[in-house]
Amino acid sequence: MNEPTQTRKPLKTATYIRPRTNKQLSTTTGLKRNRLLQSAVMVYLVASMQFSPGNSLIKVGIFRKSPKFILLYQTSSRINNKQTIRGVSKTIATEESFQEPPFVSANFSRIQRLGIRLTGQLQQQNVLEAYPTLQELMRIFDQIQIRDDERISISEYVDATIQAFARKSFSTGDSDGTLHDKNTQRRIVLGSKAIYLQLQSTALVPPYNAVPESTLLAALRAITQLSEAQINNGDENGEELRSLELSFRILQRLLTGVGVRRQTSSRSSALSEKDFNMVLNAFSNAGKMDMAHRIVALQERTPTAPQLSKVTYSILLKGYGRIGDVNHIDWLVRSAEKNGIVPDTILLNSLIDAYINCNALDKARVIFEQMEPDTTVQPSVFIAHPSPRANLRTYNIMMKGFAKIGDTDSALQLAAKMKQQRKWDSVTTNTLVHAAVAAKNLDMAEDILMERTFKINDKDYPQHPNVEAYTELLDAYGKDGQLDKAARLFECMKERSVQPNEFTYTCFIAALARHGKIDQAKRVLALMISSGLRPTSITCSAFISAIIASSEASEDPDILDSKVDEGCSILRILMKSGIRPNTATVATLVEAMGRCQPPRVSEALVLVDKLENDRIIPDASPKVTTAVIRACGSAGDIGAALDALRRLEKPDLVALNAFLAVSCKCNCESTALQVFDFHFRQKRSFYRIAPDVITFSTLISSLMKSRTSLPKATKLYFEMREQEKILPDKTLIDIILKAMLRHAPSGSLTKNEAVFITRVLQDAELLAWDTDQLGRRKRAVQNVFADLLRDNCIKGLDRTVSSVNEDDLFQRKGWNKVDSGFSLWGRGRSNAKSPAEAKRDTPVDTFLSKHGWNDVDSGFRIL
Repeated sequence: MNEPTQTRKPLKTATYIRPRTNKQLSTTTGLKRNRLLQSAVMVYLVASMQFSPGNSLIKVGIFRKSPKFILLYQTSSRINNKQTIRGVSKTIATEESFQEPPFVSANFSRIQRLGIRLTGQLQQQNVLEAYPTLQELMRIFDQIQIRDDERISISEYVDATIQAFARKSFSTGDSDGTLHDKNTQRRIVLGSKAIYLQLQSTALVPPYNAVPESTLLAALRAITQLSEAQINNGDENGEELRSLELSFRILQRLLTGVGVRRQTSSRSSALSEKDFNMVLNAFSNAGKMDMAHRIVALQERTPTAPQLSKVTYSILLKGYGRIGDVNHIDWLVRSAEKNGIVPDTILLNSLIDAYINCNALDKARVIFEQMEPDTTVQPSVFIAHPSPRANLRTYNIMMKGFAKIGDTDSALQLAAKMKQQRKWDSVTTNTLVHAAVAAKNLDMAEDILMERTFKINDKDYPQHPNVEAYTELLDAYGKDGQLDKAARLFECMKERSVQPNEFTYTCFIAALARHGKIDQAKRVLALMISSGLRPTSITCSAFISAIIASSEASEDPDILDSKVDEGCSILRILMKSGIRPNTATVATLVEAMGRCQPPRVSEALVLVDKLENDRIIPDASPKVTTAVIRACGSAGDIGAALDALRRLEKPDLVALNAFLAVSCKCNCESTALQVFDFHFRQKRSFYRIAPDVITFSTLISSLMKSRTSLPKATKLYFEMREQEKILPDKTLIDIILKAMLRHAPSGSLTKNEAVFITRVLQDAELLAWDTDQLGRRKRAVQNVFADLLRDNCIKGLDRTVSSVNEDDLFQRKGWNKVDSGFSLWGRGRSNAKSPAEAKRDTPVDTFLSKHGWNDVDSGFRIL
């Protein structure tokens, strides 16, 4: 025991006790000790990594970079353990006044072991398994009690661990195709959570409590690409919006520098115009133009950010075109002119396309004409600059505009110009066929294909450029019931070296199934698989939806039962082939099971539970849960519907409206009002959802079944108009008028009810009605309530009601002429009445029966 003590005696001359005699000496010694501790930690880490069984990191370079040590790189080559031990011993022996730090075997060793495990998981590409390890590491670090000098060393190590995890998480490769993989998407999400762990940690010391700028840039690009992929996949869970919100917050940090560790001494951001446009384009594609403008505002307010360019305006034009906002498009053009933007062909093409998407074809044609060669048309926009010439894409965009409205004459005239100017490609052919199909001129579409089909050998070009046009025409034949022509066109494709793709097969299969030819559809499905094409979830959904739809024309309830069985059989066949159904497919089956007689709700719940347990569909998918709620409502099981709603952490508006409809159908208005109050009235911080006119129509129509609940219905209506600023639609107007005519017998109309009727009629004037539709409704109210309303002295009634003259022809023909395109009045009471019931009828009932209102039924279902 004494001999080792004597051997290490020179190393004990300095201890970790702070000198008390000299403050300056204490500071110098503390800094020196901190450097020695960092060196010891890194060297100890290297040695431990060598001794770990199965560890393949092994070549670790440690370089001194005043005054800190950093882990530079890791490779798969192995260093000899004896050399490592010898290097560690030499380092310890040469360090001046070093004593083995006590924290190495206590606090740091726990974190270090987790770090080694995490590094091994990352090497094996197990990012999903590495994240729980990282969480545990951060939890231990936040809880342990350590000295400040120890905390600096461990913070540096934890930061290096987080950055290694983030680099692996945000690595998407050179192709965006990997982003469609679920594991890749989860990996990117976990990388963003790792950044959040670092920013929220209270144990990390500066600068390690901030994220390196390069890591945030990688996160911004990966998360934005992920949101784009989710939008293209039609994600119904709102995950793409959450990804976009995260992208915006990262962009804000990069601009403001909050929580960002700059790599250089400059305070300027490394963001480029491409980064801004990337996020802006993602929001535009998602239709979130309010957020798109926030990005533009950030860009304009930041001095170091790039200036707004033609690309920025093109992206904004595309976004507003997709949501059909022509007013904002005009405003963008004026803004671009004011900011001195010089238009190019791409910008004007975006403007033409935006106008076409807004159904403003006249405005698009004016811009197109000023871009044509040898034009004499003066520019209508960007008048300070000459208009650039139209290219092939310009012509194709204009052709799309004619195709959208089915204007085949203008499309053919434009096609003739394109032939003269030698501007034609596969997009032109596909668009021209689309114009013919939209105009229901299927023979013309087939003639175009026969003339313009590209003669390309499958071996040299397996994906034929006109396959989209053939697919669209085949789909049109199928929907029109011309299955023979669809089959002939399918065979003709092979003769012309046009290989059908998965969408062609899907359209053909759905057409056959829709017309009850299930066996033929199965054979086409087998042909699809044998040709080397793999059915997709879209194929599965189209097949099963078509099978269910084929039963709608029959009134026999057994037909729907048999179609549901066939749909389940197809689902099993496709799942055995490795095809995973999407939530839309499952929702279709669940709703169909609920419509069976008797409802097969228990089978639907077993199916959903099985698919969720097997991870085929996500747990508590809003679309599937909404279908379950409706199925439970068909069975009258309000308890099961409520249990399904509770599974949704953040139910969307569709699910809530479905539950309200089910509650009202089951005569549980009190439950419906409680759910309405909880989700729409309470001010909750975690999310806010706004009701729509369907929400209020569902509740009001149910409450107005009884005269005693009319005050609640009136209160809801005024809440809709005054607080939510929602305008009623024609359906709600008709629901209210019918109910008031039924429940207000002569001589007993209250003042509040009179005010209510007057307000409803005033709101009705704000809607677009067909000829005399609103006048008929006003006359109906006048015939029943004119005297009552005058007795209650309601101001403005003469302007609202009495201004309508009597229509003798309307009175002679009766109320069966009322037609608003919506379900107005329902079926009313049964014609079979007992003497007691007939005696209880009010004059209003007699009036409705006399004018035929009780027999009007447009087939629209509110509930």
